[in-house]
Amino acid sequence: MKDKKPLNLEDIWRRQREEREKQQAIREQKEKEDIDNMLRAQGGGEPTQDMNQQNNPEPVKLDFDMKPKEVKEYLDKYVIKQEKAKKYLAIAICYHYGRIKKVQENGNDSDAFIKKNVLMIGNTGVGKTYLVQKLSKLVGVPFIKEDATKFTASGYVGRDVEEMVKDLYLSADENKELAQYGIIYIDEVDKLRKQFTFSKDVGGAEVQHGLLKLMEETEVDVSGNGDPLVLMKAVKKQPDGRIKIEKPIINTKHILFIVGGAFPGLEYIVKKKRGLVREKKPAESPLTEEELRSLGYKAQIEEPEKSDWHDYLRAEDLVDYGFEPELIGRIPIRVGLDDLEADDLYQILKKSEDSIIKQYHNDFDAFGIKVKFTDEALKAFAQKAATEKTGARALVGVIEEYLLDYLYELPSTNIKEFTITEQVIANPRKELIKLIMDDAVRIYSKKIYEQTGIDLSFNKKAIEYLKQKAFNSEQSPSELCEAMFERYIHALKLYGQNKFTVTEAVIKNPDTYLKGMLIINGCCKRI
Repeated sequence: MKDKKPLNLEDIWRRQREEREKQQAIREQKEKEDIDNMLRAQGGGEPTQDMNQQNNPEPVKLDFDMKPKEVKEYLDKYVIKQEKAKKYLAIAICYHYGRIKKVQENGNDSDAFIKKNVLMIGNTGVGKTYLVQKLSKLVGVPFIKEDATKFTASGYVGRDVEEMVKDLYLSADENKELAQYGIIYIDEVDKLRKQFTFSKDVGGAEVQHGLLKLMEETEVDVSGNGDPLVLMKAVKKQPDGRIKIEKPIINTKHILFIVGGAFPGLEYIVKKKRGLVREKKPAESPLTEEELRSLGYKAQIEEPEKSDWHDYLRAEDLVDYGFEPELIGRIPIRVGLDDLEADDLYQILKKSEDSIIKQYHNDFDAFGIKVKFTDEALKAFAQKAATEKTGARALVGVIEEYLLDYLYELPSTNIKEFTITEQVIANPRKELIKLIMDDAVRIYSKKIYEQTGIDLSFNKKAIEYLKQKAFNSEQSPSELCEAMFERYIHALKLYGQNKFTVTEAVIKNPDTYLKGMLIINGCCKRI
């Protein structure tokens, strides 16, 4: 028996492609059968007027006529720093949608349309996604954010790049006329750099090829995978009474693509090629740099001065990094975003119209509580967030950590106003107890009077000592009062005492004081 000739990679890929085409044909045939069955089930299969309207939505007229400087001024209200990125994005948005508006007015879409797709380079938390969200809201078009790492070549485990367009369609409430003018933001695009392996690079180069197709111009069927409801929407009645299937098809010509990522290692490529860094040998070594390299010495990098390497970035650097020249050619606008320092984070808290501080104002206001933040407190929050090296997104976690107990305790008190100071951040629990102890004691005393008729009061020293006990326990002031005085209240009820003042001695030695109180009153009952 002759050995079978081993299949090469081309044979394997060809068979996979043929299998995909076969499965697609089967799905299409099943869709037709499903539609026929559904139409027959409706008693004749007459599509309703509503269905025809869904398949033929009114053409979308973009009402966006802002100028780049106006867009930049809008972004300035929300985004701190990133001046160049705001400027470049304003240019991209205004000229992209200005051109579309002109096409809509003239009705001529045959001219060459070079999209101003954008590449944003910056570390996590510098505002890449936030910028795109604000712009899409300003223009009034649907927006989606996609993670580049979730996509693979068509036919492999993972998502196909065309599913981005389907997601955009869903984001537009299945309005294909609106979806075709939307914005797709692809994050972590740097993870798509080519992998130089012996096998097919299905998660890198192949995805780049798929993106290239979308960015140029293609039509994408967004009808789904045989969903009966989607198929019913594709049914349209012709003037002659015949039934026709019109699946929603979106042309990507006017979809704006914005991609972003951290691009680790790209800075060195740029600086090295532009002469912004140089290698140096150890000062004590008698060998030349060439001799050291031949021995495997890993050179140190010397930077004469700090420079914005983004200004020196060229298309060839991105190609060297692992991107297809054709794809880079479809992204004409490239801009770097700066890391955010502590002062930048402070400015975000202080000045941004979407500052998380405003959210906390609203949170407490829902319970009738007014909160203020001192500048020193905002600076302390910013300083702590800066140490996490995750940009603006660290602010949420840092502030939440310090205010969590306040969010929990204050709605149950009578406190209507308080201030977050630097002292609160230095010792949040201590400051919270100082804030709510007097109120907690008043609420507890009122509760006891309503339940038992006993007039319970606390002198100042007792309250101060209660604060100290609360500092050193996991209990809240109200929980501490409940635990400490439950037996006292029971004893007071036993011998009919309807008034009692809690002193420092009661707090310091509750059991001893209680026994003495019972002996004095001649009460021998067990409590």
